Amino acid sequence: EPVLTIGVPVYNGERYLATALAGISAQTYPHFKVVIADNASTDGTEEIARAAAANDPRIEYRRRPENVGLVGNWNGLFNETEGEFFAWHSADDLAAPEFYAACLELLRAHPEAAAGCTEIELIDTNGDSLGPDPERIRSDHPDRAVRFTELASFRHYCQFYYGVFRRSMLARTRLMLPLFWSSDRLLLGELALQGTLVRDRRRLYYVRQHDERVTEGGRK
Repeated sequence: EPVLTIGVPVYNGERYLATALAGISAQTYPHFKVVIADNASTDGTEEIARAAAANDPRIEYRRRPENVGLVGNWNGLFNETEGEFFAWHSADDLAAPEFYAACLELLRAHPEAAAGCTEIELIDTNGDSLGPDPERIRSDHPDRAVRFTELASFRHYCQFYYGVFRRSMLARTRLMLPLFWSSDRLLLGELALQGTLVRDRRRLYYVRQHDERVTEGGRK
Protein backbone atom coordinates (compact mmCIF):
# COMPACT_ATOMS: atom_id res chain seq x y z
CA GLU A 1 0.00 0.00 0.00
CA PRO A 2 1.34 3.46 -0.86
CA VAL A 3 2.18 5.75 2.01
CA LEU A 4 0.34 9.02 2.25
CA THR A 5 2.19 11.94 3.82
CA ILE A 6 -0.09 14.42 5.60
CA GLY A 7 1.50 17.77 6.37
CA VAL A 8 -0.02 19.89 9.14
CA PRO A 9 1.27 23.48 9.01
CA VAL A 10 0.41 25.31 12.20
CA TYR A 11 1.07 28.56 14.01
CA ASN A 12 -0.60 29.21 17.37
CA GLY A 13 -3.22 26.60 16.64
CA GLU A 14 -3.90 25.34 20.15
CA ARG A 15 -7.63 25.99 19.88
CA TYR A 16 -8.42 23.21 17.38
CA LEU A 17 -5.17 21.29 16.81
CA ALA A 18 -5.94 18.37 19.13
CA THR A 19 -9.29 17.79 17.40
CA ALA A 20 -7.70 17.93 13.95
CA LEU A 21 -4.98 15.43 14.91
CA ALA A 22 -7.46 13.08 16.55
CA GLY A 23 -9.44 13.05 13.30
CA ILE A 24 -6.31 12.14 11.35
CA SER A 25 -5.39 9.33 13.74
CA ALA A 26 -8.90 7.87 13.34
CA GLN A 27 -8.61 7.46 9.55
CA THR A 28 -9.68 4.12 8.10
CA TYR A 29 -6.74 4.23 5.66
CA PRO A 30 -3.85 3.20 7.90
CA HIS A 31 -0.77 3.72 5.70
CA PHE A 32 0.06 7.33 6.38
CA LYS A 33 2.52 9.47 8.24
CA VAL A 34 1.89 12.93 9.63
CA VAL A 35 4.44 15.73 9.82
CA ILE A 36 3.46 18.70 11.97
CA ALA A 37 5.38 21.85 11.03
CA ASP A 38 5.12 24.28 13.93
CA ASN A 39 5.97 27.74 12.66
CA ALA A 40 7.51 28.90 15.96
CA SER A 41 4.21 29.03 17.85
CA THR A 42 4.02 30.99 21.09
CA ASP A 43 0.95 29.27 22.57
CA GLY A 44 0.31 25.66 23.62
CA THR A 45 0.71 24.21 20.11
CA GLU A 46 4.00 22.47 20.90
CA GLU A 47 2.64 20.64 23.94
CA ILE A 48 -0.46 19.47 22.06
CA ALA A 49 1.56 18.29 19.08
CA ARG A 50 4.13 16.44 21.20
CA ALA A 51 1.36 14.69 23.11
CA ALA A 52 -0.24 13.55 19.85
CA ALA A 53 3.11 12.28 18.56
CA ALA A 54 3.65 10.36 21.78
CA ASN A 55 0.29 8.62 21.37
CA ASP A 56 0.56 7.83 17.65
CA PRO A 57 3.90 6.73 16.15
CA ARG A 58 2.72 7.85 12.71
CA ILE A 59 2.85 11.48 13.86
CA GLU A 60 6.11 13.45 13.79
CA TYR A 61 6.52 16.90 15.30
CA ARG A 62 8.95 19.46 13.88
CA ARG A 63 9.35 22.96 15.28
CA ARG A 64 10.88 25.70 13.17
CA PRO A 65 13.37 27.84 15.10
CA GLU A 66 11.81 31.00 13.68
CA ASN A 67 8.62 31.93 11.86
CA VAL A 68 9.19 31.48 8.12
CA GLY A 69 5.78 32.81 7.12
CA LEU A 70 2.74 30.95 5.88
CA VAL A 71 4.09 30.23 2.39
CA GLY A 72 7.48 29.09 3.69
CA ASN A 73 5.87 26.71 6.16
CA TRP A 74 3.36 25.21 3.70
CA ASN A 75 5.86 24.81 0.86
CA GLY A 76 8.48 23.55 3.28
CA LEU A 77 6.24 20.68 4.32
CA PHE A 78 6.03 19.49 0.73
CA ASN A 79 9.73 19.99 -0.03
CA GLU A 80 10.90 18.35 3.20
CA THR A 81 8.84 15.16 2.86
CA GLU A 82 8.51 12.34 0.35
CA GLY A 83 6.05 9.71 -0.80
CA GLU A 84 3.80 9.15 -3.79
CA PHE A 85 0.86 11.03 -2.29
CA PHE A 86 0.80 14.23 -0.24
CA ALA A 87 -1.86 16.26 1.57
CA TRP A 88 -1.97 19.45 3.59
CA HIS A 89 -4.34 19.39 6.55
CA SER A 90 -5.33 22.61 8.26
CA ALA A 91 -4.99 22.70 12.04
CA ASP A 92 -8.49 24.23 12.15
CA ASP A 93 -10.38 21.56 10.23
CA LEU A 94 -11.63 18.02 10.69
CA ALA A 95 -11.58 15.00 8.38
CA ALA A 96 -14.19 12.23 8.59
CA PRO A 97 -12.64 8.78 9.19
CA GLU A 98 -13.17 7.78 5.54
CA PHE A 99 -11.77 10.97 4.02
CA TYR A 100 -8.26 9.93 3.02
CA ALA A 101 -9.38 6.48 1.91
CA ALA A 102 -11.90 8.17 -0.40
CA CYS A 103 -9.30 10.53 -1.86
CA LEU A 104 -6.81 7.74 -2.52
CA GLU A 105 -9.48 5.58 -4.10
CA LEU A 106 -10.17 8.42 -6.53
CA LEU A 107 -6.52 8.75 -7.46
CA ARG A 108 -6.16 5.03 -8.02
CA ALA A 109 -9.27 4.97 -10.20
CA HIS A 110 -8.05 8.00 -12.18
CA PRO A 111 -4.33 7.63 -12.93
CA GLU A 112 -4.48 10.84 -14.98
CA ALA A 113 -5.64 12.84 -11.92
CA ALA A 114 -3.41 15.30 -10.12
CA ALA A 115 -5.60 15.60 -7.00
CA GLY A 116 -8.64 14.05 -5.37
CA CYS A 117 -11.00 15.49 -2.80
CA THR A 118 -14.53 15.05 -1.46
CA GLU A 119 -17.33 17.53 -1.08
CA ILE A 120 -16.91 19.99 1.79
CA GLU A 121 -19.13 20.76 4.75
CA LEU A 122 -18.74 23.95 6.77
CA ILE A 123 -18.75 23.79 10.56
CA ASP A 124 -18.72 26.44 13.26
CA THR A 125 -16.44 26.91 16.23
CA ASN A 126 -18.26 24.16 18.14
CA GLY A 127 -18.15 21.69 15.26
CA ASP A 128 -21.83 22.09 14.40
CA SER A 129 -22.79 21.97 10.73
CA LEU A 130 -23.30 25.17 8.77
CA GLY A 131 -24.23 23.23 5.63
CA PRO A 132 -22.53 22.15 2.41
CA ASP A 133 -20.24 24.37 0.36
CA PRO A 134 -20.46 23.11 -3.25
CA GLU A 135 -18.06 24.18 -5.99
CA ARG A 136 -19.63 24.14 -9.44
CA ILE A 137 -16.54 23.88 -11.60
CA ARG A 138 -15.39 21.43 -14.26
CA SER A 139 -12.15 20.41 -12.59
CA ASP A 140 -12.23 16.97 -14.21
CA HIS A 141 -12.80 18.19 -17.79
CA PRO A 142 -10.60 16.27 -20.30
CA ASP A 143 -9.37 19.52 -21.89
CA ARG A 144 -6.67 21.03 -19.71
CA ALA A 145 -7.35 24.51 -21.11
CA VAL A 146 -10.91 24.25 -19.76
CA ARG A 147 -9.61 22.99 -16.41
CA PHE A 148 -7.14 25.84 -16.15
CA THR A 149 -9.82 28.41 -16.97
CA GLU A 150 -12.10 26.94 -14.30
CA LEU A 151 -9.44 26.67 -11.57
CA ALA A 152 -7.92 30.08 -12.28
CA SER A 153 -11.36 31.69 -11.95
CA PHE A 154 -13.18 33.04 -8.90
CA ARG A 155 -16.00 30.50 -9.26
CA HIS A 156 -14.62 28.23 -6.55
CA TYR A 157 -13.16 28.28 -3.03
CA CYS A 158 -9.86 26.41 -3.60
CA GLN A 159 -11.26 23.32 -1.88
CA PHE A 160 -8.84 20.94 -3.58
CA TYR A 161 -6.21 22.28 -1.18
CA TYR A 162 -7.88 20.02 1.40
CA GLY A 163 -7.50 16.91 -0.76
CA VAL A 164 -4.72 14.49 -1.68
CA PHE A 165 -2.18 15.36 -4.37
CA ARG A 166 -0.14 13.12 -6.63
CA ARG A 167 3.31 14.35 -5.62
CA SER A 168 4.87 14.02 -9.07
CA MET A 169 2.29 16.39 -10.53
CA LEU A 170 2.27 18.88 -7.66
CA ALA A 171 6.07 19.06 -7.97
CA ARG A 172 5.68 20.44 -11.51
CA THR A 173 3.95 23.56 -10.18
CA ARG A 174 5.63 26.51 -8.47
CA LEU A 175 3.76 25.60 -5.27
CA MET A 176 2.51 28.61 -3.31
CA LEU A 177 4.11 31.84 -4.44
CA PRO A 178 4.90 34.61 -1.92
CA LEU A 179 1.58 35.41 -0.32
CA PHE A 180 -0.78 37.53 -2.33
CA TRP A 181 -4.53 37.43 -2.83
CA SER A 182 -5.50 34.13 -4.49
CA SER A 183 -2.00 32.69 -4.79
CA ASP A 184 -3.67 29.39 -3.82
CA ARG A 185 -5.94 29.75 -6.86
CA LEU A 186 -2.91 30.15 -9.10
CA LEU A 187 -1.37 26.95 -7.77
CA LEU A 188 -4.55 25.01 -8.53
CA GLY A 189 -4.64 26.52 -12.00
CA GLU A 190 -1.10 25.29 -12.62
CA LEU A 191 -2.00 21.89 -11.21
CA ALA A 192 -4.98 21.64 -13.58
CA LEU A 193 -2.52 21.77 -16.47
CA GLN A 194 -0.87 18.61 -15.12
CA GLY A 195 -3.99 16.48 -14.69
CA THR A 196 -7.63 16.37 -13.70
CA LEU A 197 -8.90 17.21 -10.23
CA VAL A 198 -11.53 14.63 -9.26
CA ARG A 199 -14.10 14.59 -6.48
CA ASP A 200 -16.09 12.14 -4.36
CA ARG A 201 -19.60 13.53 -3.84
CA ARG A 202 -19.72 12.60 -0.16
CA ARG A 203 -19.09 15.39 2.33
CA LEU A 204 -16.13 14.01 4.29
CA TYR A 205 -14.05 17.09 5.09
CA TYR A 206 -15.20 19.79 7.50
CA VAL A 207 -13.90 23.32 7.13
CA ARG A 208 -14.20 25.30 10.33
CA GLN A 209 -15.37 28.89 10.06
CA HIS A 210 -13.91 31.19 12.73
CA ASP A 211 -12.38 34.63 12.93
CA GLU A 212 -8.78 33.41 13.34
CA ARG A 213 -8.61 31.57 10.01
CA VAL A 214 -5.92 32.78 7.63
CA THR A 215 -8.63 33.58 5.08
CA GLU A 216 -10.12 35.94 7.66
CA GLY A 217 -6.81 37.71 8.22
CA GLY A 218 -5.82 35.53 11.18
CA ARG A 219 -2.83 33.40 12.10
CA LYS A 220 0.19 32.88 9.85
